[in-house]
Amino acid sequence: MEGGGRVSWIKYGPIVSLFVVLLAIWFRSPPNRELDDRLDTVLSSLLRAERKVGMNDVVRPKVAVGFGGCVDLIVDGVSLLNKIDLPPTDQPLHHDYIENAKQLAESFAYFFAPGAAAEYIIHSDDHNPYLASMEEFAEKLQDFEPDLLVVGGLQMMDNFPFQSGERDALLSRLADLLSSSSPSIGIHFEMASFVEESIMEDLLHYVIPHADSLGMNEQELPNLLSLLKGSNITVLSDPNPRVATVLDQMREVYRLINQHYKDVNAENDSANTKGKPLTRLHVHTLAFQAMIVTHGSQWKNTMSATAKASLTANRHVCGSNDIDPSKARLIMDDSFSVSRQEGSQRIPLQETRPVSCWDEEDYEICVAPVLVCTEVYQTAGGGDNISAAGLVLQI
Repeated sequence: MEGGGRVSWIKYGPIVSLFVVLLAIWFRSPPNRELDDRLDTVLSSLLRAERKVGMNDVVRPKVAVGFGGCVDLIVDGVSLLNKIDLPPTDQPLHHDYIENAKQLAESFAYFFAPGAAAEYIIHSDDHNPYLASMEEFAEKLQDFEPDLLVVGGLQMMDNFPFQSGERDALLSRLADLLSSSSPSIGIHFEMASFVEESIMEDLLHYVIPHADSLGMNEQELPNLLSLLKGSNITVLSDPNPRVATVLDQMREVYRLINQHYKDVNAENDSANTKGKPLTRLHVHTLAFQAMIVTHGSQWKNTMSATAKASLTANRHVCGSNDIDPSKARLIMDDSFSVSRQEGSQRIPLQETRPVSCWDEEDYEICVAPVLVCTEVYQTAGGGDNISAAGLVLQI
């Protein structure tokens, strides 16, 4: 009997093994299919939300964009360092100015150790820091009569060796331009990576008070908040913050900027109002998009705008207008707290309604997950494209 049993096992063993393997694959497949189905559902829902606002039957808004005019050269960082025979360093160090190859290697290692948002930007520019186009831009602006004025490119002034008082004078002229524009023109200021604390202070004084819309990423948000609260900015922030953390920071930025506006204008009549209240705040992160929009403000279609910003994040990074779910993944949690405060509401991510919106105080908040591109084509310029996508449906 024992011998017969061994013969039977030898005879049928391979068939049984194959059956076990097929059974394992069968039971393992559904989660993968469920994940694919989930991504497909989230994508179709985001597309549906984006399409709720048609662009064909409305008058196209007019947008004026200043002030940087740059040509970007994008290269693979490691390949560049290898090409110039620059070996890696074991001493990561931050430098305000890079004056030699050793400092380049140290700076590269410093930012890429924790993850530098997949890109590292170095600029050599003696034109844009002086806002050379501002005078002509101001002349054209009067005749153009835009619906929206977008201010960007000011990061070119960061750590630039101006003569004493030069930067103040330039930003003062910019403030005059912004304050003299029609009150009906929306003004959006797109933040960027600033490491020099003094220019951040200048922006708080000259630019931000005149903007009713701000756009920034998850690293720029805590720096702005720190400065508003009188603390120092940090060169590196958490690259993957939780939704609750970002929302709390956004609420605080919104509150502090608007409180400053109220304080400045407390004793002024309406004819002498200085600056504008902040009525729109958009923060774009790798995992999600978040917007705060004041009730009754000029900004409309917040839910659709948040969806479009989310979709644009994938389109830009993957380099294709058509989003392929097989080249994307969700890294946002399945549910999130609306605040870090104990007992705060948790909102689940619903595949059929992925954009979550709710009202608080005098504003609406919308949060949308990003279908993160897994086959990267480009990252440079992502923030500008995402912010523009959100704005285009709100003006």
